[in-house]
Amino acid sequence: MVQRFSSGFLRFGLAIILSGAAAISQATPQPTPAAVVSIGAGGVGGVYYAVGGAMCRMLSRAILEIPYICKVDATGGSVFNMNALKTGELDFAMVQSDIANHAYVGDAQFAAVGPYEPLRAMFSLHPESVTIVARKELEAKGFEDLQGKRVNIGHPGSVARAAVDQLLDAMGTDYEFFARTTELRADELTESLCSGRIDAFILSVGHPSASVQDPAALCGAQVVPLTGEVVDTLVDTFPYYAKVDIPGGIYTDNPTNVPTYGVLSTVVTRADVDEQHVYDMTKAIFGGLDNFKRLHPALEYLDKQRMTKDGLSMPVHPGALRYFREQGWMKN
Repeated sequence: MVQRFSSGFLRFGLAIILSGAAAISQATPQPTPAAVVSIGAGGVGGVYYAVGGAMCRMLSRAILEIPYICKVDATGGSVFNMNALKTGELDFAMVQSDIANHAYVGDAQFAAVGPYEPLRAMFSLHPESVTIVARKELEAKGFEDLQGKRVNIGHPGSVARAAVDQLLDAMGTDYEFFARTTELRADELTESLCSGRIDAFILSVGHPSASVQDPAALCGAQVVPLTGEVVDTLVDTFPYYAKVDIPGGIYTDNPTNVPTYGVLSTVVTRADVDEQHVYDMTKAIFGGLDNFKRLHPALEYLDKQRMTKDGLSMPVHPGALRYFREQGWMKN
C-alpha cells in the first residue's frame, strides 16, 4: 500500500532539516577568506625579484590570523614601482631609498609631479653600496687615491654617478680630479680593468656581486674603502644614505670588511594600505628573520635594528610601527 504524507508533515520535516543544517553551520568555524597582496619587485632574474619572492614566501608561511595570497610582480624597477604604488596597482614596493626619498619630497625625477605625501616606510633590506674596485697595482686606500687616474664613473642618472658627483662637489672639485672618465657598460668593466684600460670603476651594487667577483678572481682587483669627513657629511645630509660594510671574504683576495656607504633597498607602502596587512608582513619578515636571511645571498647580513631605521626618510606606516613597538625597538 502506498503511504501518503500530508504537506504539513513535509513542511515540518523540512524545517527540522534546515534548522539542523543551520545549527551545524553555526557550530563549524568558517575559514577566514585569504587577503590578496602584491609586491612590486624588479626584473625576473634580478635580486629585487628574488627578494620579493622570498618576502611572499615568508608571508604565506607565517602563522597569522589572516591567510594571505602574496603575488610578486616583475617590474621595471624602483621608479616604476613608485608610480604603480601611487595608482594602487601595488600594495608593497621594493624601492631604492634615494628614489623613495625623491618621490616623497617631490624632487629629482619627481619634481614635475610634486611630493607624494601618502608614501610610508616599512623597513629597509640589503644595502646597495657605493663600491670602488681598483687594479691591485694601484694599491688604493681611499677615494683620494683615484686622483689623476682613469676611472669609470657610471652612466648619468645611475646611483653610482650621483655618488661620484656628490663626492666631487663636497670636495670642491669636478671630473678634472680624474685623468679620464668613462661610462662603460657593466659587462665591459672586468675586461677594461684587468687589461689596464681603466684603473678603477665605481658602481652601486648589492653584495655579493659578479661585477666585483669577476675582476677580483681574474686579476686580483681590490675593493677600496670609502670613508672620511666627506662621506660623513653626505650621510648626514642625505637621509637615504647609510654607512655600511662590504663583508670580507666574499671576494677573492679581499679578506677584510671594507667600510663605505650607500643607498638601501627599502620596502614601502601607502598610508591607506590596511594596517593589519602591513603589520602581518612586518611580523612575517622579522619574526622569521633567520630563515629569511637564508633565502638569498643579498639578505645574509641583515640586521634587524638597522632595518628599522637605515634609509627610511618618510614616516613609518602604523602597521610596521605597531610591530616595532611591541618588540621594544621604538618608543614613540
